[in-house]
Amino acid sequence: MINKRETLLGVAKTQFTELRTIQDDLKPLYELWLVASKFCRTLPQWVEGRFDGLDAGLIEAKVDEWINELKRLQKTNLVTENDKQQELQKFMYDSLIHFKRYGPMLRTLRTKGLVARHWRMIGQKLEFVIDPANITLYRLIMLELYDEEKLKTIKQICEIATKEYALQLALETLDKEMRAVEFEF
Repeated sequence: MINKRETLLGVAKTQFTELRTIQDDLKPLYELWLVASKFCRTLPQWVEGRFDGLDAGLIEAKVDEWINELKRLQKTNLVTENDKQQELQKFMYDSLIHFKRYGPMLRTLRTKGLVARHWRMIGQKLEFVIDPANITLYRLIMLELYDEEKLKTIKQICEIATKEYALQLALETLDKEMRAVEFEF
C-alpha cells in the first residue's frame, strides 16, 4: 500500500526488510488467536443452532484440525516463552478436547434415516420427551446423551433407523426401475 503511494508520488520505494522478519516471528501468535477466534465464533452456531443442520463429520474434522494446530503452536517459542499465550493455548486445547467428547453422540444422532419415530423411541428408552424439530446440541448435552450407557441405547435405535433408511432407498430405487419396465401381454 505504501509502495503504491510512493510510486504514484514519484518517490523512491521504501524497503521494509525487517517487516517480513517481524511478520514471521509473530505468525504463531496470529495463528493461535485465529484458532481461538474461529472456535469462539463457531461454537455458538454448533451448540445453539438447529441440530438437524449440523454436519457431524465437518464438526469433527474442524475440531481435530484446531487441536492439531494448537499442538503445533505449543512447540513454538512465542507461545512457550509467554505465559499469557501459553495460557490461551492450553485453555483452547482443553476446551476443544472437552468438546471432542461429544463427537460420538453427535455422529450417532445425525444418522441418516433418524426420524421423529426414532426420536420418540430414544425418549421412551431414556425417559425424556424430545422434539427433534426444536432440538439443539446444547439440549442434548444437558440431557447427558454423551454418557456411554445412554449412547449405547441410542446406537441400537440408530442402527434400526439406518437399516430402515437403506430399505426405504432400495424400495424407492426398485419402484423407479419398475415404472420404467413395460410389460407386454
